[in-house]
Amino acid sequence: MKKQIRNRLTALLLAASLIALCLLTACGNQGQPSESPSPSGSAPAETGSTTGETITITDMAGRTVTFPKNPEKVFSSSPASEAWLCALVPERMIGWANTMTDEQLAYYPEEVADIPLVGGWYGYTEGNAEGIITMAPDVVIQAEYIVDEEDKAAAIQSCDELEQKLGTPVICVNYDLKEIPEVTRLLGQWLGVEERGSELADYLQGELDKVSESIAKVPAEEVVSYYYAEDASGLMTESADSFHAAVFSFCGLNCVTDVTMSSFMGKEQVSMEQVINWNPEYIFAFSKPAYDAIRSDAAWSGIQAVKDGNVYLCPSAPQSWYDRSPNPLRVLGCLYTAAMCYPDYVTYDLDAELAEFFETMYGRTLTEEQIYALYQPEA
Repeated sequence: MKKQIRNRLTALLLAASLIALCLLTACGNQGQPSESPSPSGSAPAETGSTTGETITITDMAGRTVTFPKNPEKVFSSSPASEAWLCALVPERMIGWANTMTDEQLAYYPEEVADIPLVGGWYGYTEGNAEGIITMAPDVVIQAEYIVDEEDKAAAIQSCDELEQKLGTPVICVNYDLKEIPEVTRLLGQWLGVEERGSELADYLQGELDKVSESIAKVPAEEVVSYYYAEDASGLMTESADSFHAAVFSFCGLNCVTDVTMSSFMGKEQVSMEQVINWNPEYIFAFSKPAYDAIRSDAAWSGIQAVKDGNVYLCPSAPQSWYDRSPNPLRVLGCLYTAAMCYPDYVTYDLDAELAEFFETMYGRTLTEEQIYALYQPEA
């Protein structure tokens, strides 16, 4: 009788241990992608994934997305997330959302040199859905701006609509500048290159920290004012709180404009008289035509920035360091802006940082000429 009781107690203890182990395993997997095999008896979809397994994640808009594990064919729906894919999985990219020149490609990994132009969804541009469907991507990455619930709702709607249009899983990432390291980390995890993603995320955060540490040393009375010149005329700009001007905000510069953001697209029209009255200490021109106009047109000559020689062309190789598209290269925009505005306070050598960035992110060893060309505009 005692032996039977002991046997029953042993069995109960063993069962309880197994239940506890299962519960601990389940808890340990929270926050990580869940994996599942393809449905039994069904043929796998014709995608680049060779394992037949899928994973389910919660993207940065809070959407649940299931897609092939270690996806082999990845597409960015806009230029914003292309720079991330070039750093993480260049060999898996199936196409560009916008045209890339040989000069731009010289700064990106060799693996992306010959991929075709496919088109995408950004600004007022409508992508070629049929062409993308034919290429059968495993997953599509879509970048959205998310800082509040309204943004989140818009991002969910946009991604859901694209997913329905393409019949392909769409992952949403948040292109808010401060989220750059986290986007890098998450994409690495979701695309099956977790170690690479984690390393790059730590590196990018470290670069942003260098900028923050440098500008923290600037006395309040030495904080400079700026004007962001857009359009060929230089007479379009952004409001102080516009995400299009996030690099300047991150660097703690004072925006001289008093305009409000009238639409998500930005580019607020202003007059020459307004700019003269604002009299900024620094001007950053988004395009070469604006840069040339500001430096040559007599109407600009009396502005403090022009008189002091503090007019800068926003670097754009391999893509913009500032905006349009809002990509991880904005880390370079922060390094560059702080170095131009606060040379006495930055704690880093800009050329060395640029060389390290392209080596670390894109495996490119730049020559001195290539580094110089990044931020020195041609005459």
